[in-house]
Amino acid sequence: MTPSGSANVADFRTETRWPQYSPAVLDVGVLSGLSFKLYTADRSAGALDLFGFAAITRDAEAESVDSVLAAQAGEAIIATCKKQLHAALADPRPHRQQRGSS
Repeated sequence: MTPSGSANVADFRTETRWPQYSPAVLDVGVLSGLSFKLYTADRSAGALDLFGFAAITRDAEAESVDSVLAAQAGEAIIATCKKQLHAALADPRPHRQQRGSS
C-alpha cells in the first residue's frame, strides 16, 4: 500500500508482494487490480477493490483521479452509515421489532 492507502497491481503474473494471492486471482482470470482504502478525516470506511481481466499500466494522473473518487466514496459511505444510525436511534420501536421479528 502507498501512504495514501492504495495498492496498484499492473500485472499479477509478475507481482511478488503476495505470493499466495497472486496465483489465486490468476486462476480465475484476473490480471490486474487496484485497491483503495476508503476513509474520512477521522475514520476508516472500508476498501474499494477493482479487478481487471487485462494487465494495465496506470499513470500518476489516473491514480490521482482514482484517489479523489475513492475519497468521495468513503465520505458517502460514512454519511449513509450515520444517517442509518440516526434513523435507528430515533425509532421508538424496541430493537427486536426494528429487525422485523415481532
